[in-house]
Amino acid sequence: MQRLLVILAIGTPLLLLAVNLALKRMLRRSSQVPQRVRKTLDTLAEGVLLLDGDEQVVFANSSFAQTVGANPNELEGRRAGDLGLSHRGENRESQVDPWKAACSDGRTVKGARMGVGEGKSARALLVNAAPIENDRGKTAGALVSCDDVTQLESQNAELEKFIEVLSWQRDEIEKRNRELNRLARHDPLTGCLNRRSFFEDFEDEFIAGKRGGQLLACIMVDVDHFKKINDNHGHSTGDAVLVAVAQAIQSAVRAADRMCRYGGEEFCLLLRVANVDEAKLAGERFRKLIQELAINELRVTASVGVSVLDQRMTKPQELIDRADEALYVAKRTGRNRVMCWNDGLPTTQPEQVTSR
Repeated sequence: MQRLLVILAIGTPLLLLAVNLALKRMLRRSSQVPQRVRKTLDTLAEGVLLLDGDEQVVFANSSFAQTVGANPNELEGRRAGDLGLSHRGENRESQVDPWKAACSDGRTVKGARMGVGEGKSARALLVNAAPIENDRGKTAGALVSCDDVTQLESQNAELEKFIEVLSWQRDEIEKRNRELNRLARHDPLTGCLNRRSFFEDFEDEFIAGKRGGQLLACIMVDVDHFKKINDNHGHSTGDAVLVAVAQAIQSAVRAADRMCRYGGEEFCLLLRVANVDEAKLAGERFRKLIQELAINELRVTASVGVSVLDQRMTKPQELIDRADEALYVAKRTGRNRVMCWNDGLPTTQPEQVTSR
């Protein structure tokens, strides 16, 4: 009784169907591979391997022999499992060889990842297998093909590396953009918001407050006699004072509050408050924190001006101007104190302010 053959081809899946039908017709009449079929299969750029029902090689074309590094005649009679083809990728130990799946189970297998060889000579293959039935409709062999995707996988690996580099560069760009945005919005010395960013937030809060939202309070804080600190102790000490004052204030503000370095030694804060008294208490809290500081054994104080949103105000700058007016009164009346515009400001000027 003739033995049905299995064909292992390194080629396209379309080859499976065409060769399968041809072999089925051919093998009904002969147990040998005709010379014309051998010549045809040898012309293919893809490797072709014919196996019998015992998975033994009946014919191997030149391309397949070259892939496994052997002479075509040397492969005949050997079992397919001994030719060095192995599964690649995840769970390869548990995977069934495509020709076994086709011969034993009558299953069609497509795109099984396999390879042959090691190191620089290794080849990557995508294997497909289809069963061949005898005249009684029983599976008696299989036709299997694979594509040599070594170059494609190498290109994919290079592409993955390139994508990884692009991803890293994108993350770096995003990181630098965030840093640039932070630098653009913050004062480099104290880390507070700068005036431009502060006014962007202030505008939105002011509009919301005017529409009947929570009361807004503006607090201006100015370090007393700061010019003397610079003149007597140097600008590096002056910078240290500004940083310490900013940190002291920031330690007492809430997440929703806004704080900026408004001028050289002046800070401006925007707070949401329930009433005027709460705003004054916040100003007093900032004043005490600053008074408790000791920078290189230097004691500093600050004057504080407070204003709370009045519905007669039409622009955000008005709220700041009112706090600044209160601040100047605090300076004129002795410094190191809190004055609130909403309480009414004295018109007398006990002290002429020549240095803030």
